[in-house]
Amino acid sequence: MNDKKWFNEGVALGELGRYEEALKAFEKSIEINSQYVEAWVNKGVALSELERHEEALKAYEKAIEINPQYAEAWFGKGFELGDLGRHEEALKAYEKAIEINPQYAKAWFGKGFELGELGKHEKALKAHEKAIEMNLQYAEVWFYKGVALGKLERHEEAIKAFDKAIEINPYYVEAWVNKGVDLGELERHEDALKAYEKAIEINPQYAEALFYKGVALSKLEKHEEALKAYEKAIEINPQFVEACFNKGVALSKLEKHEDALKAYEKAIEINPQFAEAWFAKGVALGELEKHEDALKAYEKAIEINPQFAEVWFAKGVALGELEKHEEALKAYEKAIEIAPQFVKAWVNKGGELGKLGRQEEALKASEKAIEINIQFTEAWYAKGVALVKLGRHEEALKAFNKAIEMNPQFALAYTLLGELSFKLGNLKEASENVKNALNIDRDLVPALSLQGRIKIEKKDYDAASESFKKAMYLDIGNPIHFLWDIYANYLKAEFSLDSKDKKYQEEVATIIRNLEKMNETLSKNQKQEKEMRAYVLYFLGHFYLKSNDIFTAKEKLEGCVKLKSKTPIEAPARELLGNIWNYRIKPPWWRWWLNSPLHRWLKRIGFFILLLLIFALLLLHPFIPGWFPSLQINWSLYAFLIVFLIIILVSPSIEHIRARDIEVELRSPPPYEPVLSPVVMGEIMKEIEVKYLAKYLESK
Repeated sequence: MNDKKWFNEGVALGELGRYEEALKAFEKSIEINSQYVEAWVNKGVALSELERHEEALKAYEKAIEINPQYAEAWFGKGFELGDLGRHEEALKAYEKAIEINPQYAKAWFGKGFELGELGKHEKALKAHEKAIEMNLQYAEVWFYKGVALGKLERHEEAIKAFDKAIEINPYYVEAWVNKGVDLGELERHEDALKAYEKAIEINPQYAEALFYKGVALSKLEKHEEALKAYEKAIEINPQFVEACFNKGVALSKLEKHEDALKAYEKAIEINPQFAEAWFAKGVALGELEKHEDALKAYEKAIEINPQFAEVWFAKGVALGELEKHEEALKAYEKAIEIAPQFVKAWVNKGGELGKLGRQEEALKASEKAIEINIQFTEAWYAKGVALVKLGRHEEALKAFNKAIEMNPQFALAYTLLGELSFKLGNLKEASENVKNALNIDRDLVPALSLQGRIKIEKKDYDAASESFKKAMYLDIGNPIHFLWDIYANYLKAEFSLDSKDKKYQEEVATIIRNLEKMNETLSKNQKQEKEMRAYVLYFLGHFYLKSNDIFTAKEKLEGCVKLKSKTPIEAPARELLGNIWNYRIKPPWWRWWLNSPLHRWLKRIGFFILLLLIFALLLLHPFIPGWFPSLQINWSLYAFLIVFLIIILVSPSIEHIRARDIEVELRSPPPYEPVLSPVVMGEIMKEIEVKYLAKYLESK
């Protein structure tokens, strides 16, 4: 056979998809006629179909060497360079083909594709439109026109382009998926879902369509169904890292944080440099109260991407939970340095400044947040909190009312208004605000706590106890509600029963048992604030005294004082301890000096100084005339001084003579302060989900 016959045979074999045989035929043709340019071009096509792109590129370059004006060879070269990721060179090859043949529609299409790969979407769009203008009725041209329009955020036009691609090829699965994506960008999630389902109907094994179906379902708050879609996508492609990540997000929204954690860890296993997955892992760990582990995950995300502002924010939240407020403050400041308009970081910065007692700076941070976004209700709330701490109550009222004006469902702002009214002695207004808060959220713990305290003021102790018990149930592990419940029950017993009544003593015994359990729990938890243990020990001291166990009462109050909690309860504890020691235990005068529970070492030093002075005066008086013959000693005054020092030494016993039974009023627990909480991490997770999806789409 001659060169043309081998060439024609190669073309026929290629049309049948028998590319290995076609390749051999073209090589036979070239062997006969090495200058046969069409044979070189078709050899390139066959090699390309066999995914031997480097060899295909060489075949096209040989064709160009033979005939530099052969447009199809330049087109083929552009195609192979694109497949090899060499997009700038591919673009130049397509432009050369167009220069040779300005009406070469496929070359315009190739040029548009490469411009898109290089992120030049306006130019890509023009190239695709040029190909369409030349009546190139390829579904792919319309598809990539749609892609370019989508990248340019011209979503309505993009949808029309995808519809045209689908009209040409109703089974064009990628066009259905991309149509769904642009519908999603227009918040038409129901329509987007239908487009994804059509793509899945065409190809049930198309993992990406299932992934996007999950995205649409998530937007529609159908998280269980979204989860199933992500799981199906992962089943088809176990290495689909984005599906693993989104599976974790869906599980987080369903509050299945342990399972979410596993999904994020799978995503990290697939791609250890996936900063968003490390961030999400940290959020899940935070939800599980594993703040130290969460902190490590955030630090890993920061190591991967030091400019990830949301991770610095999340790190601040974790550090705040660990009571590391100085470090938390630095993390929020870093988030603000990266993103100066990050309003939530400004709010949380203010919260940490408040916890550090820097209320003026906290106020400035909240005002900066308001300056950035005047409609951000949490910023107004934060401003109100700072103003309360500064004692500027009128301004605080205005800030809380502003927060409520912008968000009438802001239950916590109503609670703070109630707290303020309660502090100012306006029980009626406080009650109304608490009622409003609980109408919005009947499980709001700060509102329930305030409701209980209002009921105590109204002497409705049973209702108060009910509020505190509900708060205890909702805020497990927080001893404040427990202490307030005990306080309410004690007041009820105090005002309704005689202290000698058996029922009264039983109530005191029950309170002591419950307090001992709480004390044991707190002593095991090193992270608990000293404040709570101090109050529990003070309460125990008081109630042991009520039950006439004065030595145990002394022991508990000593424990309270030794904590050095710097709380308002420390002074009453010292006072009660002093009263028990002086008037109930009545120690001998020497024990009073040597074993005092308060200022023990000062008293011991004083005791030994007094003893030394007395013995010195008694032992040295015979020698004084000999040592100082000219000195005139008033021996009566000398004797009086010795007696005076002895009286001081034994004065504790004299004090006990006038001792009487003591009755000390029980101080109330500290109020449950609904101070500024960190902005809910769930909100930040939603933002990350949206940002990551946009990033994923950009990569497509």
